[in-house]
Amino acid sequence: MTTPATTGVCVIWTDSTAVSGMYNDVGDALRNSQLTASQLDLACQQASDILYMLSGRQYPGLCERTFRPMSRPVSWTMSEWSSYFESLSGNNYSATWGTCWGGYHDTCRNPPQIDLGVFPLREIIQVKVDGELIPADEYRIDNNRLLVRVRPTADFTPTARWGWPTCQDLELPDTEVGTFSVDAKYGMEPPSSGVAAAAALAGELALSHASQPNRLPARLTSITRQGVSMAVMDPMQFLDKGLTGVYEADVFIRATNPQQQRRRPRVYSRDVGYSR
Repeated sequence: MTTPATTGVCVIWTDSTAVSGMYNDVGDALRNSQLTASQLDLACQQASDILYMLSGRQYPGLCERTFRPMSRPVSWTMSEWSSYFESLSGNNYSATWGTCWGGYHDTCRNPPQIDLGVFPLREIIQVKVDGELIPADEYRIDNNRLLVRVRPTADFTPTARWGWPTCQDLELPDTEVGTFSVDAKYGMEPPSSGVAAAAALAGELALSHASQPNRLPARLTSITRQGVSMAVMDPMQFLDKGLTGVYEADVFIRATNPQQQRRRPRVYSRDVGYSR
């Protein structure tokens, strides 16, 4: 299972067929060999990544990832632990899981539920403890983010140790004793307005790559001082506002991320309860 880049989408929002079919200029440029298929494919990826980041990283598409959960060692701060796991898997572990109800993995064992740090958690593909597959009737998803261990019957005997391990050996593959892994799907697809915005931005980027006329803002402007005319660079102030200069894309950005958030907000506090 692949791990997507942390700065881009898991699934692109639009494709070359949609863009060329929606915008005649792009379709004509392709047919006349003024634009290549690879340039258009690149533009679709770029447009998706740009709009994903400018809309606050809310819509990565449906992602798949293998998680290797583990509680925070005593010697690590929350900031260090969060940065470490983000470098490994591209997501921030929650404060609750990372501190194990305010303690560390030395002071708590096998919690019955964990937060994988992504939202929304859509599907659990498989879970392995000590290299052994845990049957699907022994866990469920709560609140679109919690992986909860359950007992199917009153006299149930768990397939592997009860609860979820708080420690594991990350140097071993997840087929070995002493490991814990969760293969899961998570994320949200962009709304129809985001798909249309990506197609519009991709079309203009593709035309720009091919040096064809496009709607991307010009970087030069003319001014006259004391009878002398000159061309200077436009400061492109719209970039400071988190916009692209393409109308369809900017309407979507303003509607979904009016406060220019860089990512979905998170709360880290020892006073925040842990419930489902």
